[in-house]
Amino acid sequence: MRLARGVAVATAPVAALACLPGSDEGPSGLQILRNLPMGLLGAIRRPLSHHAPSLCASLKVGPVDVILCGTCHVNSDSASAARHIVESHADRLGAVAVECDSQTLELVSVANEALRGLSASRVREDGVEIVRQALFRSTAIQELARQAGRPLVRAEQLPMPAELSWHLQRDGALWGGEMAEASSAAAAVGARVACLGTSARLPERPPSLFSQLMAWVGVWLRARALAPGLDESSCDEAMVNASNEALLEMAPALHRRHIQDPDCRMAQGVRQLCDALAADAPRPASSAKAVVVVVGARHVPGISRMLLEGTESTLPVRETD
Repeated sequence: MRLARGVAVATAPVAALACLPGSDEGPSGLQILRNLPMGLLGAIRRPLSHHAPSLCASLKVGPVDVILCGTCHVNSDSASAARHIVESHADRLGAVAVECDSQTLELVSVANEALRGLSASRVREDGVEIVRQALFRSTAIQELARQAGRPLVRAEQLPMPAELSWHLQRDGALWGGEMAEASSAAAAVGARVACLGTSARLPERPPSLFSQLMAWVGVWLRARALAPGLDESSCDEAMVNASNEALLEMAPALHRRHIQDPDCRMAQGVRQLCDALAADAPRPASSAKAVVVVVGARHVPGISRMLLEGTESTLPVRETD
C-alpha cells in the first residue's frame, strides 16, 4: 500500500503535465514529456559540429549580387566575420543592410566604438557605465532624446536598454556589435547603409507567463533533441535549422512573430534596395554591384528562400569561418 501510494505521489506531477493542453503560443505537456529524455541528453552532449561565426548565402536579385551574412548578435567572432565580409566586397559594394532600425544602429554603433579593444572581463565589470557615458556624449543620441521630449542633462538620466545591459554584464559582449561593425566598414568605403528595421509588433493579446514558460521549455528541449550539444552562440547551419524547426513545432505563433514575419519584411526591404541600386546606374554583369545583408543567422534560410522566388541562386546556403 505504501509503495502504491508513493508511486502515485511521484507520478502525479507527470500525469498533470501530460494533461496540459497546447496552443499556438506553446506546446502541450505531452509534447514536452516526449522531448524530455532526448532534450536532456542533447543538453549534456558535446556539439557534433564546429563553432561557426557566420552562416552565409550568396544569390542574385536582378543584376545585384546579394550576400547574406547570418550572425549571432552577442558573439564577438560574428562581429569580426561581418566586418570581414563587408571589406571583402569593398571594390563593388553598393550597400550594406542591417537587421535593426536606424535608432538602434546609432545606439549600438556608439557603444561599439566605446567598447572597442576592451577585454570581455572589463566589459562585464564596467561596460554598462562606459556605454552610458558614451551615449550621453553622443550628439546623435542627445538629438534623439530631445526629439522625444526628454533632453538629457546628466548621464544618469539615460536609460540603458535591458538587452544591452544584460549581455554586457553576463557575456561581456555588446548586443548587435556585428551590425555596428558592418555599418562602420561600409561607411569607410562610402557605401550606403540601409536599416531593415524589423521591430516586431506586440500581439493583440500577450500570452500568459505560464504559456511563455511552456514555450521556452518546449523549444529548449526540442532544439537539443534535434541537435545534441546545441550551441546558441554558433551560426552552424545544423544548429540554426534545429532552432528554427523547434520553434515552429512547439510555438507556431512565436515562430511567425519572431522568424517568419521579420523574414518577409527583410526580404522585401532587400528587394527594394536591390531595385534602387540597379536603377541608379546600370553596369556590366562583370562589375555587378554587391549588397551585404547582416542579420541574425536564424533569418538566413527564410530570407534566402523568399529572395529566390523568381531569382537565380549562385551558391547554396553554406557555413563560413
